Amino acid sequence: MHLAARSKKDITLSDEQAENVLISAILQGKVLNITANDFNDPDWVRAYRFIQKSREAGEKISSEALKHRLKISPGKLAALNNPTAEEIEVCARIVKERSVMRKLYTCMRNMFMGKGDINTSLNKTQDLIREYRSIGMKDTLVRAGDLLDEALCDLEWGILYGLPQIDAWTRGMHRGELIIIAGRPSVGKSSLAVQIAARVSLSAKVVFFSLEMKSINIVRKAACSLTGLTSDALMWDEEAHDKIKCMNLYVCDNLIQTVNAVYESALKFKESAGLDLVIIDYLQLLRNEGKYQTREQEISEITRQLKLMARELDVPVVALSQLSRDSEKRGGRPKLSDLRGSGSIEQDADCVFLIHKGTSTELILAKQRDGATGIIEVDFHKEISRFEEAGEVF
Repeated sequence: MHLAARSKKDITLSDEQAENVLISAILQGKVLNITANDFNDPDWVRAYRFIQKSREAGEKISSEALKHRLKISPGKLAALNNPTAEEIEVCARIVKERSVMRKLYTCMRNMFMGKGDINTSLNKTQDLIREYRSIGMKDTLVRAGDLLDEALCDLEWGILYGLPQIDAWTRGMHRGELIIIAGRPSVGKSSLAVQIAARVSLSAKVVFFSLEMKSINIVRKAACSLTGLTSDALMWDEEAHDKIKCMNLYVCDNLIQTVNAVYESALKFKESAGLDLVIIDYLQLLRNEGKYQTREQEISEITRQLKLMARELDVPVVALSQLSRDSEKRGGRPKLSDLRGSGSIEQDADCVFLIHKGTSTELILAKQRDGATGIIEVDFHKEISRFEEAGEVF
């Protein structure tokens, strides 16, 4: 069978033919992104290490040396050949895939047998799954000039928030961005997130993970925000019902959510139906597998993984966050340092919005990685879950 034509149904935990090709390539002096432990055949594990040590010592190694010095059988050495560059690339991927699969099998077997800490095993399993997905991705240096068109393309408008001044400052939400909307309780964080989700869902696909509200409450808020009608008025407006049914908004209200669970759910949805925006309400209710000395360390890891999720899914991720009580005790407008739980929220986010309710309600663009910041007065119409710009900009 030609190696480049192999299908996924041929996958096993090892591949003798692919390992033979790689040993042949290494004997020819090829440098591969493979380690000795990626081989399953014990003879090739020894051979790889021997070849690497000999190469470091400046010695040239042939198959005859493997025969005499490592006592590898002539029959096995006879299978070595002169592979093409395409065959080497395909086989390197196959061997790496099988290596990760064996580690994954061992990890899951130990987990089912009750060996070790279950959370540590789950974390390792997720890491191995991500490693498997990354196999074959090219990690190369790229000339800056060759990226010019793509860089200029990123300056184009992204997915709009629906608030004109905010859209003017940010040019919308862009792929791979982590966006934080923060505020104290009852200032309208969830309403703003639902408003954004409802508007975007008319032309794009949005997944909303709610760890606080039930799905029906989110849909009700989205319907009110989209139509400008109160819940009571909405009941009797058939035209509004038709508009609401056009929303491509998908809601998950599972109260026990980890970052990995959110990622896997979003990835599955993206692969099956396409995905444009992820919203999470809210960050401090997320959990992460593993043990942490402090909640702050856990939040730091959660925000790091949310940023990675945005990049891997290639969509904007909007996460709501609580502000600490310090902002209320101090008085005045909140600051980035008031983000509750960890300074890494500020560090990992591309954009941070703070909602401030004083004599008037303000939406503060406190951080934008590649642009201006500013403050705008807004009117929050709680009965229809809608924010509208009041006009005054600071």
